[in-house]
Amino acid sequence: ALVGLDVMDALERPGGGAGRSAEEFFRSFTDNFTAHEWSTIRAPRDDNGRFAQFYRHWSMKEAYIKAVGIGLGFDLKRAEFRYVPGSDDARATVSIDSKHHSGWSFVLTELMDSHVACTACGPPAEACDTYRVTLPAFNQPNVPALSSTSAFSGCSFDVKTFTDLLECAGVQPALSPAPSPTPSPSPAQPVKSPQVTAAATAATAQAVR
Repeated sequence: ALVGLDVMDALERPGGGAGRSAEEFFRSFTDNFTAHEWSTIRAPRDDNGRFAQFYRHWSMKEAYIKAVGIGLGFDLKRAEFRYVPGSDDARATVSIDSKHHSGWSFVLTELMDSHVACTACGPPAEACDTYRVTLPAFNQPNVPALSSTSAFSGCSFDVKTFTDLLECAGVQPALSPAPSPTPSPSPAQPVKSPQVTAAATAATAQAVR
């Protein structure tokens, strides 16, 4: 099966959270979502809810193009996502060029109350041409079709720090070196204050004249 994963920070705001409203931000993405998707994104009454829906929909599109191996050259508006009724917006289906693709499943997971992850799962035959030839399952005609409602139930996530990942790989994190102590001035070379240094420079210049 094709699998794609995308994680978005649902708390991220344009300009670091200063100034632009959700509607102002959305103007830059007008051509990336269908009318149905925009109606869902704009359904919440407050900006926080609208941003959350925006990032959920963006993660679904990203997960899809990663799964099929297309990349951002794909016209995102061609893929329309709809939540599965009764799933509490945790599952979605996709239509490509207005045609429903029943073999796909999209599962959304909330992470740490700040991020949303979308895991996409679909049939190998729908991979783009350049990606398809690398898939061993493509030439296996008996690969069963996936059900958008039951075959893929999503996956669990564990929060790991960078240090955790290093340890999982068997790499011992390097300790930060202790800062070098500031050397004390030698008694034979007393530290001159800026005023003393300036006076010495002026005296030298006068002597040269």
